[in-house]
Amino acid sequence: MSRFCDIDPLTFDVGYLSSKGESQDFKKKIGNIFKDFKDKYSLFNKIYLPIELDLQVTKAGHNHFTDLDNVATSICREFSKTILCDKVFINGYRIYVVDEISKGIKADVRLKLLPPGEIRSYNERMDNALSGFENKLNDDCLV
Repeated sequence: MSRFCDIDPLTFDVGYLSSKGESQDFKKKIGNIFKDFKDKYSLFNKIYLPIELDLQVTKAGHNHFTDLDNVATSICREFSKTILCDKVFINGYRIYVVDEISKGIKADVRLKLLPPGEIRSYNERMDNALSGFENKLNDDCLV
């Protein structure tokens, strides 16, 4: 068994998105990734707290799969079914396109687990930062 610190338990490289007509294979592959992880690292057999999911899709992956909500729905459904305790829910998710996930990673989709409220908190921090910048620009222009 691998040492715990050798893995990032909060990140999954889901692999490549399916082409048209291959969605059932994609869902099965996602389920197998989560099942293999759960079997290998029994510490994460079930998650008992609400969580949020951050989904990154590469530009290359997005080029042949246009509906990001369908991607998110498929991944969320398999994640809930495999990893979450029956009464626990996904509090929220965000899905967005990135140039690449990380150097050397061979995948179109990366899933990161976030604590409940993280997406809203991030949006609020961004809104506050942009609002402050906008106020600074307005003040500089009025001088």
